[in-house]
Amino acid sequence: MSSPGSLMIHWITEDVTNDTSIALYAFEEEREQQQQQHQEASKKNNNNTSNHKTSLSFSSCSFKLEQKYTRFEMQLAVLFTSQNIHQTLKVKRKAQNEESIERRKERCAIFMDSSSKYFVVTILALFLLEIEFTCVETSEEVRALVFDERWNPCTFAVAFERDRTFLEETLGLLTSENDAKKVGGGKEFVILTEKSSALREPLDDARMMSSSKGCHVGARDAFVRKAMEDLNLFSSSSANNNNNAATTAYVCFTSGTTGRPKGVKTTRENIEAYARAKVKNEKLDASSIVALVSAHVFDPCIGDIASAIVGKSAIATFSSRAALMRGGNALRNALVASRATHVCCTPSFWEFGGMLDDDDDDNGLLLPKHLKFVSLGGEKMSKSIKDSFRESGITLLNVYGVTEATVYQTSRKFQLPRQKKK
Repeated sequence: MSSPGSLMIHWITEDVTNDTSIALYAFEEEREQQQQQHQEASKKNNNNTSNHKTSLSFSSCSFKLEQKYTRFEMQLAVLFTSQNIHQTLKVKRKAQNEESIERRKERCAIFMDSSSKYFVVTILALFLLEIEFTCVETSEEVRALVFDERWNPCTFAVAFERDRTFLEETLGLLTSENDAKKVGGGKEFVILTEKSSALREPLDDARMMSSSKGCHVGARDAFVRKAMEDLNLFSSSSANNNNNAATTAYVCFTSGTTGRPKGVKTTRENIEAYARAKVKNEKLDASSIVALVSAHVFDPCIGDIASAIVGKSAIATFSSRAALMRGGNALRNALVASRATHVCCTPSFWEFGGMLDDDDDDNGLLLPKHLKFVSLGGEKMSKSIKDSFRESGITLLNVYGVTEATVYQTSRKFQLPRQKKK
């Protein structure tokens, strides 16, 4: 079996110059409507203070499409990000007289607040470069990753300006003058940020290049091949593919069944096997839209990204995570706005996002009409959730996986057909 490195090389080198299909939909919170929703909800609450559903809509939010990107633009954005990361690490190694260190010995900590469009591009770039990564959320995990040598601490991190306050005030990892932090053993922990110019706006750069009159098939092929050669990807992935398949792709932190925090490794071979199985089981294809609603530190998010790549499906992201976490009908609004066909989350988040609300306002359907597969796992599924799918024609999957494996290994399908009209 090929590793995600070779999988990404196939994806990145496939000629999609004239392919206008969308690979990424980026949605953002529709702030302009918040005040109006607030006023309407308040008015309803004044008329009926006992109406629980009305109080939920008070804290809900809507989403609007910020931008959409073709497969070609996604390819370019991933290559740009890979080049930026590669060049930064090259400078770092030179400063430490470690120019010969292998790229896959580097470890990346991702400091981001949500599974945004930037997050997706970064994950795909790290897959392409075959660099091990982990998504960091809490200060405990940061200390374990960065300062505790027993964890093979990360050598660099990726963050964006929106995360700077959190990093500086909560973790003390950045200063306004310097984006590098000395950590144990005299190693330099480099943080790649937009401010340090290590990470630009890769999607914007990709949009500009793809719209250029000179970006024809020949120019595109030349650029991709030159970028791949600069990144040493052709030789590393073809010669060492079998060895790299068993190396770690990423680490997820979980309390596990023991209740003690631990970092669980997922190999490149395993994440591709998982993605291919998910594509087959959930019938993902080029017409599918996968909604990323799981927390970026929650392993299903990484699995959804990998599966979308294998299935050549589109990905829908929502910013910010705080908007989705407001409850009310936030999740439902996100799924309706994106016309998502596939979604994976926990049962509690499904209910929290308004998916059991009985407001019948989606063309006569309780659930968003574009949904085809809903995967719920990580917790016990309630009977009310199962019953809510009875009239939908949507395939409901109750997925399960041993916590320490950080991926779902089995599923139970509930396909409850609509009742026939008399």
